[in-house]
Amino acid sequence: MSLTGPGVWGPPRDHDEAVRVLRRAVELGVDLIDTADSYGPYIGEEIIREPLHPYPKRLLIATKAGAVGGRGAARVPAAGGRDERLRFSMFT
Repeated sequence: MSLTGPGVWGPPRDHDEAVRVLRRAVELGVDLIDTADSYGPYIGEEIIREPLHPYPKRLLIATKAGAVGGRGAARVPAAGGRDERLRFSMFT
């Protein structure tokens, strides 16, 4: 959530710093990154992909899908629980 903009909405204030933090975390041994398609929305996953792909074999990226829309804590359940939505979130 901290990789996205204020209130977990939009892009980070400093994109390059977010990329540096991710790369450094993996260098230091972080092997689990937890994200969700609602962070940003979609921003968290996009930022993670950019500096880390192709992913090291030991790195696990966990993502959640199903809650979308709204700023900050105002997430709402949506059509996100449908099979086609979950497949989109996992493989894009």
